Amino acid sequence: MTESEILWHINEGTECYLDFLGDGEHMIAVDNGRYKTICPKEREKGVRFVYRVRHEADAAEIAALNMPVWWGLQGDEESYMAVTDIANVPEFGMADVREVGSACEFEIWAEAVNAYLHEGYPYIHPRNHYKHCETGRLRCYALYEGAAPVAFAAILNNGGICSLEFVVTHPDRRRKGHAKAVCERAVREAFKRGAKMVTLRASNPGTKELYTALGFKSYNHAI
Repeated sequence: MTESEILWHINEGTECYLDFLGDGEHMIAVDNGRYKTICPKEREKGVRFVYRVRHEADAAEIAALNMPVWWGLQGDEESYMAVTDIANVPEFGMADVREVGSACEFEIWAEAVNAYLHEGYPYIHPRNHYKHCETGRLRCYALYEGAAPVAFAAILNNGGICSLEFVVTHPDRRRKGHAKAVCERAVREAFKRGAKMVTLRASNPGTKELYTALGFKSYNHAI
């Protein structure tokens, strides 16, 4: 697969991520043929975004929406990475990493991710997004210390091209290798289930080292 093809899949992974966030009973998703929007229903909370912007879209019209816009891969604010073979993913040893297996476990997982990754804002609905776990579109993982989950990650599957999402560790438990362990399990499980590749977008420069250690390779920012 060429670098351009891989970058195209990384971009698609972002749009799949936004499709996921907009696919809940509390959300409104609209595709008008020029761009797509997601936003929460009245009196609900959720992500507001414009994406899948086509060439015929009017920039002034989009600006008037006063919403964040995903224009595609660009600039140096993010690292775009992918791993294409399970052989490139090292094994770091045993850790108590568990896959979310029930609605109750998903609620705990979602509330922790919202708290530690999104400062409490409910990007993920603790109930309405669970349907994606039931279909296998989303697979969520947590690393436990005793009875407490302290590190989190998820795999979002877009037709066999997967993306690593929602990676976060409890603030008091960071720099102990927990993120590496939970991501290793998530990525290796994705390949075992037939993934062709796993992509990611890293907005925090400090996380690039983590993902490189997991076998991810960086790609240029132009498709």
